[in-house]
Amino acid sequence: MLVFVPVLGGALVWGVRQGPISIAQLLPTLSDIVRERTGAELDAANAFLAWDDDRNRVIIRLSQVEISTAQGATTRLPIVDAAYRLRGLLRGAWLPTDIAIHRPRLILTRGESGDLRIGVDEPEAPVAEPATDDSGFDLRGALAPLLDPGDEHLDSIAVIDAEATIIDIPRGRHYSVPRLTARVERTLTGLTAQTDMSAKLGGVTAFFALDAVYTEAIGEVRATLDFQEVVPSLFAQEFPALDAAKGVSLPLSGRITARLKPADVAHIGIDDLRHADAEAEILGGQGIVLAPDPIGLAYPVKGLRIKGDYDGAAGRATLETLRLELPDAAVSVEAQASWPPMRNPAPGLPGVEVRATAHVTDAALDSFERYWPPGVVKDARDWVVENLRDGHVEDARFSVGLSGPDWAGIDVSTFDGEATVKGASVHYLRPMPPIVGIGRR
Repeated sequence: MLVFVPVLGGALVWGVRQGPISIAQLLPTLSDIVRERTGAELDAANAFLAWDDDRNRVIIRLSQVEISTAQGATTRLPIVDAAYRLRGLLRGAWLPTDIAIHRPRLILTRGESGDLRIGVDEPEAPVAEPATDDSGFDLRGALAPLLDPGDEHLDSIAVIDAEATIIDIPRGRHYSVPRLTARVERTLTGLTAQTDMSAKLGGVTAFFALDAVYTEAIGEVRATLDFQEVVPSLFAQEFPALDAAKGVSLPLSGRITARLKPADVAHIGIDDLRHADAEAEILGGQGIVLAPDPIGLAYPVKGLRIKGDYDGAAGRATLETLRLELPDAAVSVEAQASWPPMRNPAPGLPGVEVRATAHVTDAALDSFERYWPPGVVKDARDWVVENLRDGHVEDARFSVGLSGPDWAGIDVSTFDGEATVKGASVHYLRPMPPIVGIGRR
């Protein structure tokens, strides 16, 4: 018998490597196993046996699957793959190591309490709010077999080439996700997750790719997010947590890497993200940037580049590079910010402090009224706007300091700068005529 098992296994692998083998005659047996293990009823149009060379697994592929639970809920799926270790399958271990669902139509619903539930939409049915108590399943429940160290069977869950609708019940909104592929896999040290998706908001389709690694021993998540064609203002309209980005109306592409220690890896919230370490490098296309108070100006942008890092736990951030290409000027900015740590701040710490340096080249003097914030050194701005005209700034450098007890109370504390100007007209003493053609620093 010990000799027979590997021989049978070798013959099975050889056979399925030649191509999928129909095992429709085993569907009643598979249905009995599912009923015995889970209490659910399984029906499928066909079943095939195949081999996965990458993972060295036997695959049982079911098509046109219908699963009915004891509570009366029915779920229909186009294709379901269940992967098995060959040794376990030959010994009658019918619990799969991997499950992959192909081309489902999903409905993700955020309830009044913020919980996320997932349902499956019928291919022929219009999009409607799902009855999550009947047809949905809890995300935590779906991940439980991977998070439970005592589980000996399930190693990964995957959704491949899905189409999804996100329903935000508290806000009464629907969002379209035309393409979604995701996999969560258990490893020796924790979990890995990969997601590749597109999302459509305001007629613009954005693309995202997320790779994340969870190390269970230290409770840490390391993630990398690549994105393309993301217009922050569109997302800020739909998600209040992104309100700070509501003034950025231009397409962004780039990469963000982050390290965080969430309280619950199955439910990472905004507070966890605020305490993360992150690095970002972002490129932007043409559009409008509406700077927040105290600046409060709208800047037409031809292009931008941002590079910086953020340490939420320590309360500091560095803007290594901000390069703005404006219609009639080029601006580069460097900045550092610090604020009291959000968790367990020590008494007596200073409030919010920001230090920034800006370098402006090839700027028309007549454009200063558009770019110089009215609330920043108001007297100097008023004089420059009223008395300097024509010509252009070849090179200018400005430094500004802002401080306050918190972000809501921040204000300008210091300002200085110098500029090289050519071809300017200056009104020194009105109503005398201006002096023209001035060039000086």
